[in-house]
Amino acid sequence: MIPTRALILVLLLGPALAAQESPRARVEAADLLWNFGEKEQGDHDQHRVVIHNDGKAPLTIQFAKVTCGCLSATVETPSIEPGGKGQVLIVLDASRQQGEIRKMVFIGTNDPARPRIDVNVQGLVHARARLEPELLDLGVVDPATAAPGTQTLLIREGLELELLGVDVGLPNTLEISFQPFGETKGRHGYELRVKALPGLPRGQKINVPIQFRFKDEVMPRMAGAVAVEALGLLMPSSTTIAFGSLAEGETGEVTLGLEHREGKPFKLVSLRALDPAITIEARTEIAAAKHLVKLKLSGKGRLGSLTSRFYVVTDIPEQRMLTLPITATLGKPAPPR
Repeated sequence: MIPTRALILVLLLGPALAAQESPRARVEAADLLWNFGEKEQGDHDQHRVVIHNDGKAPLTIQFAKVTCGCLSATVETPSIEPGGKGQVLIVLDASRQQGEIRKMVFIGTNDPARPRIDVNVQGLVHARARLEPELLDLGVVDPATAAPGTQTLLIREGLELELLGVDVGLPNTLEISFQPFGETKGRHGYELRVKALPGLPRGQKINVPIQFRFKDEVMPRMAGAVAVEALGLLMPSSTTIAFGSLAEGETGEVTLGLEHREGKPFKLVSLRALDPAITIEARTEIAAAKHLVKLKLSGKGRLGSLTSRFYVVTDIPEQRMLTLPITATLGKPAPPR
C-alpha cells in the first residue's frame, strides 16, 4: 500500500513530469536577414528561409505574413518531421516601390518556446523617375498675378519613359504643363510649369496631390504633390496673438484688427478661442470693412507656457475661416511694489 504522503507527491508532480517528458517540436531557422542589395524599380527577386526541426515532435509552420504589398510569402513545407527541414519562400516585387526598403515577414510555428520567427527584409530600389524638388512649394501667391513654379521630372539614365499627362487631385487649383528635354549633363526628362488658379482656398496652406501618367507597364503612375497658399482676403493686424509673460493673477490683453484686402465690407460670423480662460470682445469700424477684436487672458491659477488657437469665421465666400496661434507664458513673478 502506497503511503499517503508519497501518493500526494505523485499526484502533484505527475503532470509536470509528464509534460517534461512529452516530445515537442523545436524550431531553428537560418537566413533571417535578407538584404537584397540594389534593385531597379520593376525587378523581382526571391529568398528562402530554411527552417529545421531539432525537436522530437512534428513542427508545423502555421502561417507566413508580410508587412508590405511588395512582398509575398509561401510556406513550402507546412509540416516538418523531427530532424528534418523545410522552407518558406519570400518573393520581392519592386514594381511599386522606390527608395530604401525595410520590411518584415512573420512566420508562425507550433513550437511553444518560439511561436514566431521574424525575418528582416531590406535593400534599395532605384526609381524609374524622380522629382526635383521632391515637393514643389509655391509659397504664398496671388493666383491672379503669380508666376508659375518649375519642377523637374528626371528619368533614370538609359531609360525612355513617355509622360502622357499630369492629373491634379483638387479641381480648379493648379494648371500644370510639361516639356521634354534631352540629355543634359547625363540627365533627361521633363520640365514642369505649375501655375496657381483662382480656385485655390484662400488663406490656408495646402498640399495639392498630383498624379503622373506614363506609357509604361512597370510604372504607369507616380504620385507627387505641390504645396501652395493663396493670398488671404482676410488680413489680420498680426499673424500671432502673443500675450507675452503674465504674472500670477495678471490679465493680458491683445487687440486684433481684421480687414478685407480689397476694402469690401464683411461680417464676423463667429469668434472662438480654444482656451476657456480667453474672453473675446469685438466691434466694427469703417462701414464693416474693418473689425477690432479684443482678447483677454487671465493668468490666475495658471503656470507654464500656453499654446492655443483662435478661429475667425466670416461671410467672405473665398475665405470662410482664419486660424491664428495664441501664445503666452503664465506665472512669472509679480513685479515688486
